Parts: sequence; C-alpha cells; structure tokens
Amino acid sequence: MQNLAKRIGFLCLSIALARGVAVSAETESLRFSLDPAEFFNWVVGHSQSNDTGSILEMVPKGETVDNYTKIFTDLSFSTAKTKFPAPEDHMKLLKESMLRKCPNVVWNVIEKIGKDILYEWRIENCSANPDQHNIGRIFDGKYNRFQLMYMRKTKEFTAEERNQWLEVLREAKVVIENK
Repeated sequence: MQNLAKRIGFLCLSIALARGVAVSAETESLRFSLDPAEFFNWVVGHSQSNDTGSILEMVPKGETVDNYTKIFTDLSFSTAKTKFPAPEDHMKLLKESMLRKCPNVVWNVIEKIGKDILYEWRIENCSANPDQHNIGRIFDGKYNRFQLMYMRKTKEFTAEERNQWLEVLREAKVVIENK
C-alpha cells in the first residue's frame, strides 16, 4: 500500500511539477514523490516562468505566499541563458546573503553527492525574518539549474518532518523527454 501511495504521489507531483525550460526538441522536468495525503493539502501559491527560468511556490490550503506557515519552492534556471557557479558555491552565496541578514544563522551541509548539494539552515530571534527552518537542494540537469526548498516558520523541524522532506529532496530526479 505504501508503494502505491508513493506512486500516486509521484504521478501527481510529476503532473504538477513537470516544468523546466525547453531547449531544442527536448523538455527537461523535475519529478519526485510525496505522500498523497500530504500533497493534496497543498496549493499553488505562486507560479511564473519565462525563457530564463521558472518558480513554483506551494503552500498549505488556506495560506498564501505572503502569509504561510510552511512553503515548498521549486526554482529552475536555464543554464543556457545564465552562467552559474557550482551548486556548492551557489549554496555558499545563499549562506553569505543570509548571514548578512541574520548573523546567527545555523547552516549545515547535509550531504554532497557529486555536484549536488543538500543543506539546511535555521534562524531564530532575527529581526529581519521570523524563526524558520529550511532544507534545500541545488543540482543541475542537462539544461537547467534546479533549487528545491522546504521551509517552515518554526525554530526546528520535528525529526519526522525533517526526514520526510530530506527523502523528498533526495529522490528528486531530472527527466528529459522528447517533444
């Protein structure tokens, strides 16, 4: 039953998140699984795309991107249009930016597999931002740089929530399809 639930979640998220910047006769998209019970409690809060990239922000039903308790963000950027540093260096730039806003940010690289980087950060008592815990992954496809982030306004995730989202981010795969 759990495998069926994962396959249903994979199918639903594949349909919802099959995006990416199209190059030539191929389309690159991102696919991953999420428990359907969790997935169906989310709505698209904001979505936008152009020839350089796209953003999809999902929030729990009844919340907005301006007023949320948790948010999942999927960013993709065309590597044909913009030159990016390696994923780890990209993450370091994000860390430097956060340190300027919240000097007491706690930042942790969870794992580095090849060029992919999986990281997390937490802030609390920062005047520029509410308390929050974020898990993110930065990785490259053939045509796009992908950045996935799950964030909750809380001092720290529960172990179960953290493990669930680490699994979701780790399992994300780039799929190339012919048009």
